[in-house]
Amino acid sequence: MMCSLEDGNKVEVGIK
Repeated sequence: MMCSLEDGNKVEVGIK
């Protein structure tokens, strides 16, 4: 699972 920071919030992308 990959995690990316967006707008200061932790957003999980890819396989959820």
